[in-house]
Amino acid sequence: MDESTPLLASESDIPSNPEYLPSISHVVARISTLDAEQIRFEDLRPDGSPIGHHPTEIAFALVVLLQLRKTRLRSSQSSNIYETWISRKADAHDADSLEKRITSIWQLFLAEYRDIGDIEAVLWTRFPVVDEGEDSRRVLDFLGDTKCNTSLTSHPLVISSLRHTWKYGRSMNFRFASNHTLNWLSRYDALSTPRTFHLIEWISHLLFLAFLVNYLLLPIKQPHISGDWLEYQYGSRELFLIVLSLSFLLRPRSLVNTSSVIVPFAFLSSLPSIPHPPNTGFSILQWAAFLHVLGLNLPQSPSHLFLLSHHHTLPLAVLLTQRIRWTIFPAILFFLPLFIIASYLLSLSLFETFLKTIVGEMHSTILDPPPMETRVTFLCLFFTVVALILLSIFILATSVPLLSHKEFASDRWDQYSHQVGQAARQTFIRTVVSDSGTYTFPPPFNILHLVFFRIPCFFGHLFDIPISILDSGERILWRITVGPIAVLFTFVIWNPIEYLFSKMSTSH
Repeated sequence: MDESTPLLASESDIPSNPEYLPSISHVVARISTLDAEQIRFEDLRPDGSPIGHHPTEIAFALVVLLQLRKTRLRSSQSSNIYETWISRKADAHDADSLEKRITSIWQLFLAEYRDIGDIEAVLWTRFPVVDEGEDSRRVLDFLGDTKCNTSLTSHPLVISSLRHTWKYGRSMNFRFASNHTLNWLSRYDALSTPRTFHLIEWISHLLFLAFLVNYLLLPIKQPHISGDWLEYQYGSRELFLIVLSLSFLLRPRSLVNTSSVIVPFAFLSSLPSIPHPPNTGFSILQWAAFLHVLGLNLPQSPSHLFLLSHHHTLPLAVLLTQRIRWTIFPAILFFLPLFIIASYLLSLSLFETFLKTIVGEMHSTILDPPPMETRVTFLCLFFTVVALILLSIFILATSVPLLSHKEFASDRWDQYSHQVGQAARQTFIRTVVSDSGTYTFPPPFNILHLVFFRIPCFFGHLFDIPISILDSGERILWRITVGPIAVLFTFVIWNPIEYLFSKMSTSH
C-alpha cells in the first residue's frame, strides 16, 4: 500500500449522499399494500432495478422494511373499538412478519465475507424520505429508536461495528491522498474520533459544573444600594457559564443539557442585577447544579459511562434507572396525596404558631398547644405513610426478578436481562450516531460552527446563493479549533498508532 492508496473506502465507492440515492417513500407505499409475508427482495428495489452497490442495496431494503414496520407498530385509532382491536392485531402480525424479513435479509447479506466498510455502508447510508427532500433515514436511526425495537439491534456484528466506529471513527470518513500535504491532513483528521469528541464534551460539562459551583460558593455580594448593580460588569466566570450553557442547547436533548439551558434564564430573571441569594435567579442556579450532577451520572450523552467499558457500565446504569422509574416513582405518586395530608396534619399539631396565623384571635380557645395524644397520633400517621412508601418500593423492587444472571447471559450486554441489554445498546447507538461526523464540533466549539457555517448556509439556501466555499471553510475552522484539542487528548489518553493502524487495515 502506497500513499496514493485510499486509507478507507472512498466516497465514490460507498454512495451515501441522499441527493444521488433513491427515496424510500414510493417503495414503502408500494409494499404497504402487499402481504407482509409475501414481500420479496425484488419488491424492495426502487423501480424494481438494483442500485448497483450491494451493501447500499441491502441498506435500502432494510430502511424500507424498518420504516414500514415502524408505521405498523403505531396502530391507528378508530372510534369503533372492534375495528381498532382488529387493526392492532393485524398490525402486530405484520410487524412480526417484517421483523422476520429484516432478519433474513441481514443474514443473507452476512452469508459472504464482509469487511468493516461493507457493514458500515449498510448501517450508515442515508436515504431521502421523499425526492428532493432534506429528511432522510438510515438503518441506525431505527436501531437506536426505543419505539422500534428490532433484533438487529442486538446482533454482535452491529455492536462490534459501532464499537469500532466509537474508537476509530467511520472507515468511510477519511482517506489518504496522493498529495503529501493532504495525506498528512487526512492522518490529522483521522485521529479525531467519536470517543474523543465525547471526551471533549464531557470535560466541557465538568468545567461548566466547576464554574457553576464556584459561583454558588462565592456569589457576588449584594450591594447596600440597589443602584450599584448597574455598575457591576459581568466577569469571565459569568460569561463562561452563559456561553457554555448556550452551546449545550445545540446538542441532543438530555437531562444534563436541559439543566444547563436554565442558567441563562437565571441571569435574565435577575436583570438589571445578577443572581444572588436569596433571589429567584440564585435558586435557579442551585437547581441547575443539582440536576447537572445527577445528569452526568445517567445513561445519557454525555457521561463518563460511555468512556468506560460499555457492556459493563451501560447495562448497570440502565437497570438502576429503570428500577427507579418503575419502583420509586410509582410508589411516591401512589402515596403522594396521603403523604401531603399526613405532613399537613403533623405540621398543625407540632407548630401552634402556625395555628395562630391561620385561625387568628377569633378562636382563642384553640390557641393552646394541641394535646400530646394528638401530636403522637399525627406523628404515627406520618411515619406510617413513610413506612408504606419504603415498603412499597421494596416490594416492587423484589417482586420483579433480576431476570438473567451474569453466569447465564450469552452476551454481557444482557447480563441483567435482554430488555435491559436492548435499552443499553440503543443508548450506545444514539451516542455513537450523535458524536459521529466528518467534522464534529463539540461544545463550546459548536457555537463557532453555528455562527460561521450553519447560519451562512441557512441564508445561502434561503436566497439561493452558492456556498461551496463554506465546505472548505468548515474544514479549516475544525482543524484550527477542535483538531488540536482532539489530537492532544488522543496522544495523552489513547494510543494514536492504534488509530492509524486500524484505519490502514480497513483500506484492504
